[in-house]
Amino acid sequence: MDGKSLRKVLQRGEGQHVEFKRCGSLPGKDVLETICAFANHFGGSVFLGVLDDGSVEGVGARALEIERNISNIIGNPDVFKPMPVVDFEEIDAEERVVVRVWVPESPDVHSYKGRVYDRRADADVEVRGTARITALGIRKQQIYTEEQVFPYLRREDLRDDVIERVREMAAARRPGHPWGQMSEDEFFRSARLFTRDVSTGEEGFNRAAALLLGKDEAILSICPAYRTDAIFIRDAANRYDDRLTVRTNLVEAYEQLMEFCRKHTDDPFYLEGDVRVSVREIVCRELVANTLVHREYLSPLVSRLMIDGHGILTENPSRAFFDGPVTLENLSPVPKNPIIANLFAQIGRGEELGSGVRNLYRYSRAFMGADPVISEGPTFKALIPDARDDSRTARGADVPGVIERLVDAHGSVTSKEVSEAAGVTQRTALNYLRSMVDNGLLVARGDTRSRRYSRPGT
Repeated sequence: MDGKSLRKVLQRGEGQHVEFKRCGSLPGKDVLETICAFANHFGGSVFLGVLDDGSVEGVGARALEIERNISNIIGNPDVFKPMPVVDFEEIDAEERVVVRVWVPESPDVHSYKGRVYDRRADADVEVRGTARITALGIRKQQIYTEEQVFPYLRREDLRDDVIERVREMAAARRPGHPWGQMSEDEFFRSARLFTRDVSTGEEGFNRAAALLLGKDEAILSICPAYRTDAIFIRDAANRYDDRLTVRTNLVEAYEQLMEFCRKHTDDPFYLEGDVRVSVREIVCRELVANTLVHREYLSPLVSRLMIDGHGILTENPSRAFFDGPVTLENLSPVPKNPIIANLFAQIGRGEELGSGVRNLYRYSRAFMGADPVISEGPTFKALIPDARDDSRTARGADVPGVIERLVDAHGSVTSKEVSEAAGVTQRTALNYLRSMVDNGLLVARGDTRSRRYSRPGT
């Protein structure tokens, strides 16, 4: 990296993959925590000799000493377990030397002094609790856990009626579909539900088969933490007004969650050309299908679907390949469970990869008056804000609630995101954010152009 490239980094400021540190000859605890966080996240660069505002102070003649000290510390097994990989680069900037510590993403889960750190926006966050550390480890696995073969999972552990329905649905969607003519064994192999583990030679039904077609007891034996909570809250004063807990096969789980959405949301009149289209059906289908298809089923975290006065929010554990907002501009979909996704596509409950996000952006405004807010990470989150003008309340009076929901869903928020979600001007959104900062409810991070707001201590 040359001085010109460095200046561009400094202008953009700190973020998920960039951290500025002043740094003395002996790196401080904060530098080492960031190295741990980058190794556990998606990699990043620590620029030593740079102040928080992006101005260059330099490290003087201490560059080699700093690099040697960092190498010695991360190589100490009593400090880092396991040792992360780092690389150093000395950059000439404004006649000062900046040391760039590049940390690639690691396949391991690293700890610094017994604590595990991950990266959230521009902050290093300690990962606490077995469930979240396990989820971090799952994300780093380079395998599809749906493919795991269970040699003792038998045909009698699968439901006859669900198997027959799936084959009928595929044939009804596409006349002449081969699944309608195949024998059962041929169907299982064609749908990749009966596979062979090439590393062990074991052949049998896999986790995807259990989740899609299995009896409830077989599913819970293989995925004991599998659960989807659907919650409806009519009045913020209540804990919830309706709740559904789903633990059954994914074919029926989809139907139960869709019926829950139909029960608690309106279906506004919408014409596409001269044909009426159910935007509720489209948006809810994408939310529900994503929650079931693209989640990590080994994670102990629970998926949920929440409907309240602020809109619809879905959250599901994910084995993410990047962390941050998902927009049409940066959309680069990666399959999480290709076997499950393929079966859903064959029976008409999913389309090509990435179409779900595109449909949400296309129809969410017609459904609830605002574009979706989607983010990928260890937890995939999709929020459809309810920005419709109705008799319940003026949108401006509800802005603090919208801000809290966005921060809860995504960790941090910008004034532009609040403006779009709440249906107010960006100046009004900024006034509410500043008021919440003044009252200690939020903290502001970053410069004016990229300032984000999050809860204190996160």
